[in-house]
Amino acid sequence: MIQDDYGYSDIKWEDMNEANVRLVEAEYRQRLEGTIKGSDEIDKKAQYILTGLIGLVTALIGLSFTQAERVEIQYLVGLYALATVFILGAICSAISLRPRMFVHPGSTPQDLNVAKWQELLRGDEKTAIRLAGVRIKEYARGIARNEQSNAQKSWWLQAAIILTAAAAPTSLLTTVAAVLALAECA
Repeated sequence: MIQDDYGYSDIKWEDMNEANVRLVEAEYRQRLEGTIKGSDEIDKKAQYILTGLIGLVTALIGLSFTQAERVEIQYLVGLYALATVFILGAICSAISLRPRMFVHPGSTPQDLNVAKWQELLRGDEKTAIRLAGVRIKEYARGIARNEQSNAQKSWWLQAAIILTAAAAPTSLLTTVAAVLALAECA
């Protein structure tokens, strides 16, 4: 869990310009929304890959079992190797889709006691600036958490893509190894 206050305590919020604090807050909010959009894009890609791999694995296993008597053993070994690598890719893609804790725009300060906001409710601008500062800190915390989560999701998605690309060469090498092993046994 991220514990840093992201420089919040280094600023005397009451002395800051309200308009500029609002600009900084908007920038942080926009960046947080960008991390959420990035997560959605990663999930979409992982879903496409997972959907394709599930179909391919199902087809390969079905073909292997229904045609097992007609297909030479070295080709069955290659088909099973292909299906295995596709399964590993599907697992990585599914891990990429695993839900993680995200912070969404509109985060409020940790203290939800409305009575503590009386100064703000009465129109005290200094309190409004402090509240904007708290929101900036919360946005920063959310940005850091989402960026960390997106990096993990991206890593698993990249592994799924690499495995998918490596499936055909792996199958080919496995088939060649099976041919050589069978030739040596004969």
